[in-house]
Amino acid sequence: NVLDDLLTRFEAEAASESLSHESLKELKRGRQCRIVEQLNLLTDTYFDGEIDRAIYVRKQNELQSERNTLKEELASFERGRVYWFEPVRKWIKTAQQVGETARFGSAHAKRKLAVELFGSNLSLSGRILRGRALNPWNAAYDFASHRCLERIYAAVRSAFQAPESSGRVGLEPDLLKPDPAEDDPSVQVG
Repeated sequence: NVLDDLLTRFEAEAASESLSHESLKELKRGRQCRIVEQLNLLTDTYFDGEIDRAIYVRKQNELQSERNTLKEELASFERGRVYWFEPVRKWIKTAQQVGETARFGSAHAKRKLAVELFGSNLSLSGRILRGRALNPWNAAYDFASHRCLERIYAAVRSAFQAPESSGRVGLEPDLLKPDPAEDDPSVQVG
């Protein structure tokens, strides 16, 4: 199943990214410790009278500035660890249940799914509900017939604005746009 493969790939990427973040955080923490040691040494050197006040203040400001930058970077890592992954996982789980909900779901479940997929821009024509899929659902439609994991993967990453990955096979954004000559992406619900 393409969605299972996609979920597995995103989970592996999130785990790898998490390990990478941990490694970077450890490096930054190590640098912070060295800066504290340098500040202590600088202070001792100043109090021993080995350097004058101007040099002490300049060097202290440089070290404090670098220390504050490292603190901000560490806080940024904590806030944005793998922020993009949970929405991707939720989207894939929902996508796995779309067919079952469409066939066997209650009217309320179908309505809720339609709003999630198409937003509020639905139209009724001859007892058929039509709409254009919203992002990221349009990626599922655009590539449903292709079954190309790389293209779907790139489209989902783009839709969720996931950060670039070193293992990612990149595609130009123009390749991800649907071809206007293809069938109308309107989907019938009902």
